Amino acid sequence: MKLLWILWTGFTWLTGTRCELPGWIYSSLPKQIVITVSDPGLDYQQARQQALQRGVYLYALKEGGELQLLHDYFTFTDTGTNKYEEVSDKVLLLSEITCKEKKYHYRIIDEYVSPFGEVFFKMSFNPVDTCSPAGVSVSGRMEVMVSNNERSDDLTCKVHVRTIEGADTVTSEYAVKRTMSRVLRRSVMNGEQLKLPGKECWYKDSEATEAKKENQPFSPLKHSFWNACLLSLFESLVIHPFKKVGIESLSENYDNSVRELHREKVEETISINMKKLSIEKDNLYVEWAIE
Repeated sequence: MKLLWILWTGFTWLTGTRCELPGWIYSSLPKQIVITVSDPGLDYQQARQQALQRGVYLYALKEGGELQLLHDYFTFTDTGTNKYEEVSDKVLLLSEITCKEKKYHYRIIDEYVSPFGEVFFKMSFNPVDTCSPAGVSVSGRMEVMVSNNERSDDLTCKVHVRTIEGADTVTSEYAVKRTMSRVLRRSVMNGEQLKLPGKECWYKDSEATEAKKENQPFSPLKHSFWNACLLSLFESLVIHPFKKVGIESLSENYDNSVRELHREKVEETISINMKKLSIEKDNLYVEWAIE
């Protein structure tokens, strides 16, 4: 199916609006707690449904999912007659995490609606009868593809989620494609493509910045909080040093050139835990624990 990427829609807010998020968004997150958020500019009920679904998905990642990761590094060296040695590189990374279907019980502890129409939830998951609503099952798939060489640095991320609550089934997809020059986004719920705002989102710095660490990935917030959160997650996954890595190498020699392929493959069960968030200079820092 051909994707239609959203660059602009009519939803807007006052120019210069800067959101100050409540302190509970930046607090340390125990194992049973997640912070979740909807896209900006949605109808309130639609935004609540989307935030709930994403919260269940983030908790499912904490519970564990099956990772399949393929990292290919290509090198082409040309040493033709009367030429300097020319070397070109290309890196491709494909990754997919699939969560198991499971029933969850959750409770909304805190809620906040931003000036951009985003609904933020602090959600607690606990298998006790006092939590409501109960009986939610979730399955989700997370994909990331990266390619880069001296001319480009592209990142494409997709999340597919399906939740069931009672007789209602909700499906959603969020995709973001980031190139050197622009960011393209696509959001779908129950087969309907949502209209994402063209205006940028701006947030005040958090008071506590413990989540910011040396060399920690960060993502610009101007395309929405969820967009930044997702890119931060994927980039942390890309640089994570997995222990069980299968390695293959292949080399082909021609008269004036050498082609080499180095491939790394990972297949294992992992848990991804959001531990803490912070904002500084319109960038989102997330401390992700990947085990």
